[in-house]
Amino acid sequence: MHLGERFTSLNRKLKIGDEINQKIPLHNISKTEAIGTVIHSGFEILKEEFKHPHLILDLKKISSAGSIEEIKKSHQWLFKQPRVGKGGKIIHVLKLRTMYPMAHKAHEYLLKSAKLGPYGKPTNDFRITKPGKFLRTYWLDELPQLINILKSEMKLVGVRPLSEAFFKTLPPQLQQERLRHLPALMAAIYADRPQNLADRFKAEFKYLAQHQKHPFLTDLKYFFKILWSIIFLGQRGY
Repeated sequence: MHLGERFTSLNRKLKIGDEINQKIPLHNISKTEAIGTVIHSGFEILKEEFKHPHLILDLKKISSAGSIEEIKKSHQWLFKQPRVGKGGKIIHVLKLRTMYPMAHKAHEYLLKSAKLGPYGKPTNDFRITKPGKFLRTYWLDELPQLINILKSEMKLVGVRPLSEAFFKTLPPQLQQERLRHLPALMAAIYADRPQNLADRFKAEFKYLAQHQKHPFLTDLKYFFKILWSIIFLGQRGY
């Protein structure tokens, strides 16, 4: 029985609030897929422990199970990510998969304990595969977003589209400013190379203020500054 089917079946046998301990063998499945599937199946993870080769979880049922179809879709190499677009509209950004299946369901769980790097992304993200690290380093996973640009959902230079969960962590004023602009493929912050999250927010405010006054010239200037950072300063994706 597939792990998703197993936990969906278990879900039906329990009531909201019931707690249970489960041992999951990690022979043919990643920790990411195991955690994501458990959460998708309606459980909250109370405690996590690893005893090779098992992931041992203390669980509490908090909702009904999600669909098996979503679990199957998480194995696709080209996939869509829901992101906050202009005006708060949710757009579906195209990407090449760099994470294990069900990584999106494990995202909030990861944020509870992870430290954020200078660009607001979790450090030591266990959800990323080894090939995925290479793709991310050179932004190859982002190339399908050229289709989003052709659909007028994104543009070339600006602020990166964010998940709803991360978007909600931004300062309220930055949220409002972001909603006035299309998200972009090339992150303007790479031109300033901020070293922490606070500097990232300042860099985004700076870009958005300049773009509001001179849209074309600002994007042109930032385009060349980003290229300079990549080619001569060794800027890489994270």
